[in-house]
Amino acid sequence: MSTTYVHSHPKGPLWGLSPAWENSRTDKKFPALRIAWSRKLVGRLTLLIGAGLMVFLMYQLLTSGFCRDDVCIQKRIDNLRSEKDTYQAKINALNGAINDLKKGFSSGYVIKQIQENSLQNVHPDIIGFHPVPVGLASGTGLSPVYYPSGIEKKILASYLQQKNSPFAHEDILKSCSKARVSRDQCLMLVAISGAESNFGTQFRKKDAQGKIVLAISEGQKKYNPVGLKGGGFSYPTPDGFYIRPFQSWADFWNQYPRIMKSGYFDRGGVTFASISRCYVGGDCINAKPQWTARSEGFYREMVQSLNTAVQQI
Repeated sequence: MSTTYVHSHPKGPLWGLSPAWENSRTDKKFPALRIAWSRKLVGRLTLLIGAGLMVFLMYQLLTSGFCRDDVCIQKRIDNLRSEKDTYQAKINALNGAINDLKKGFSSGYVIKQIQENSLQNVHPDIIGFHPVPVGLASGTGLSPVYYPSGIEKKILASYLQQKNSPFAHEDILKSCSKARVSRDQCLMLVAISGAESNFGTQFRKKDAQGKIVLAISEGQKKYNPVGLKGGGFSYPTPDGFYIRPFQSWADFWNQYPRIMKSGYFDRGGVTFASISRCYVGGDCINAKPQWTARSEGFYREMVQSLNTAVQQI
């Protein structure tokens, strides 16, 4: 009686392996191992692709802010400007709200803020600040003060009206500002007009007999209250005047601050005494004390008028 042996593997069905006697066959494969290897390969490829994608995304992120051509650069600039304008509009709105609130301050509080140099609490359309020049304040009894610019024009116009000046209606401070002349220097120019022609109300000329005579009406038509010469004219002019003619009072005040800035202020002529050396007589050597005293007197009057107005606010 023969015995039949059945070759089996206890783990064969569980692991999906062929019977042991089939392991030696070269034409058979190992499906489970092949699947495991494939899964591992796919996992590694997925990891590699993911890493590459991350690198690509990081590169795009880092280089997205850089432009390499004019169109891209201009676009970026336009976008940034638009963003800046948005912020600026907000800032402007806040500043406007702040300045509107400043208008509610009492005059006493505003003066106190000026005295304490807390200028950020003063409305810019009401207050402008400039000190009296030390060279002029010295010895005149004047101390450095600040003037509300909103009332300067009115006070100066009122002062000139009291002098019956024909140019009291002109915005002299505005003309000086355009010429980059300070308010104090501007007051000096007005004071010079007082010393030279009593603010445009007194003019003289040489008549046909060679005598110096009053010529108020004719002189006012020259629109030059400060005795300014030059301009390519010979003096006396054919009609006997020693002043350069202008087209109008506005024309004069538009030009005079620029002329004085380049001819005197920018060259160190910042006091009446130093200006008088060349301005009066033209010798550029000695100061002219009478002219200096007269100019300083008118300047003092204007400063005191402004100071009084400040104290009454």
